[in-house]
Amino acid sequence: MIAAQTKDSSETDAFDFLVSNWLDSLTTYINRFTAADTAIKVKYINTTFGYRESDIRGWLITVAWTLNAKDIEETTLMRTLE
Repeated sequence: MIAAQTKDSSETDAFDFLVSNWLDSLTTYINRFTAADTAIKVKYINTTFGYRESDIRGWLITVAWTLNAKDIEETTLMRTLE
């Protein structure tokens, strides 16, 4: 039996390490945003993306974020990055 892979294990380990660290950082920012006051969230989204305040407030009522980005399924992450 022949086993082949396109990357050696050190490349895969380094990539996994980078992704893991990125997800840890993302979790930190998700939790900071989730804990922030609604007015701060509204101002950030309005300033960054230009949405109207009433739309943002309505959207914030319906949305929820994961508490740990590592819980996001790989397929969801891949679709988001496409």
